[in-house]
Amino acid sequence: MSSSIIEFAPVALLVPPVEERRRVLSIPRTKAIQNHPGFEPEKRLWKSAGRPASRTRAAIELLILALCFLVALAVITDGFAELSRLLQTDSVGHVVVRAINGDA
Repeated sequence: MSSSIIEFAPVALLVPPVEERRRVLSIPRTKAIQNHPGFEPEKRLWKSAGRPASRTRAAIELLILALCFLVALAVITDGFAELSRLLQTDSVGHVVVRAINGDA
């Protein structure tokens, strides 16, 4: 049984020489400057930068939102009306019985 050795990188690249490690450790570290003169505080996304563009645009957006709400309310009401009609005619029970019996 033979084994093969595969070298991925030379050892010199993985472990730096002792002199180089000492040189890196001897470099003095400086503290980061906290108050940079050109530093601007970060603006938050949830705060508006200024006044709204116009009152008419806001009114139009509000009307569109109200229209979408009314359409959704009408669709939900129609769905409940159809469901109540199906429950009165026992159509749902008939479909459930067919599904239990395995009829297609």
